[in-house]
Amino acid sequence: MSYKINKILPCLDFPVFTENFLFLHQGRHIVKMDENFNILWRSQQQSEVFDFAVIADKILIIPDEKNLFCYHISDMRLDFQLHFEEKVALLNQNHNKDKICYLGTKTSDYQTFIKIDITTGKQISQATLTNIFTPYVFQHGIISIDFNHREIIRKYNKDTLQLEWEHSLNSEFEIINNDSFIVIQVFEYKKHYLITSKSGTILLDGKTGNCIWKSFLQGRFEETFSPIYTDSTPSELKAFCNGENIYLIDIDTEDIYLLTLFDNNNNHRLPQVSFNGVVYEPDRSTIYIYNDLFWYIIRDKGEAFLVIFSALSEKYEQIIPLGKGIIFSIYSFKDKVLIANLDNVILFTLENEM
Repeated sequence: MSYKINKILPCLDFPVFTENFLFLHQGRHIVKMDENFNILWRSQQQSEVFDFAVIADKILIIPDEKNLFCYHISDMRLDFQLHFEEKVALLNQNHNKDKICYLGTKTSDYQTFIKIDITTGKQISQATLTNIFTPYVFQHGIISIDFNHREIIRKYNKDTLQLEWEHSLNSEFEIINNDSFIVIQVFEYKKHYLITSKSGTILLDGKTGNCIWKSFLQGRFEETFSPIYTDSTPSELKAFCNGENIYLIDIDTEDIYLLTLFDNNNNHRLPQVSFNGVVYEPDRSTIYIYNDLFWYIIRDKGEAFLVIFSALSEKYEQIIPLGKGIIFSIYSFKDKVLIANLDNVILFTLENEM
């Protein structure tokens, strides 16, 4: 199986997907594309910076921080439009399957939560919460980090916006320095919450907030756990790594298995590649599993390369040069692989060569 770069598209932000369509920020518009990257729709609204998200069967767009536009994805018919006196932003809600849109006031700590029913276009409720930073809206709750004390994690009820529990990483991990509690990512997994931070990784019980398991990496901040996304169910965690090994989580039993990969010395390692006698480790934040292959980025002298690695044959299938860039993200869409390079505001599309 061999892949080639088929198209290079302008892309000013991370793409948003539905089952059949792709939404990109191109130029001063949001565009809707089909699986062959034909433009089917272009937003009338124009902006250098858009806030947009797909929720249920609709896409919501905020072009100017005060107006929200909601469109039906099927025919891009405008469903409703709302105006706000204060600046608002869509909260992180990519894994929210409810027909509810969550907004936050555009302030440093997101003090005000606003819930909009996207079936009616009506505001359901509003609540003022203090010390909120980077809230994540998941299927079974809202997780937020304390604005002043970044080691404190809180869960709020999605219906009532009331606090259910809080947990301090200070009680789980040794304090190494003032930056040790910077949270890298938050994921919902089977009603539980996986928190990755510079101190380590912890899985918190979604109902009580108690620690289920944790891993402390003894100050090796460059090797914090990094979840790996798969093409099967991106909303559920299926694999993660700690810089040396890759672990798989069984979706049904929640058992954790070590995925064995070998280098030439039979050491357990992540997939590596060698250029001119130099061995390069993968960028762990880009590792993606698709078609039983590992896809990830390596860098050499400012240049980025896509490595396609087979865990079954323990060999490299392909190495594809991508040019310069630092911020990359890998996705799958239909039978294609997409790679966003936000440094150069482009999106590579790879297709299987027949």
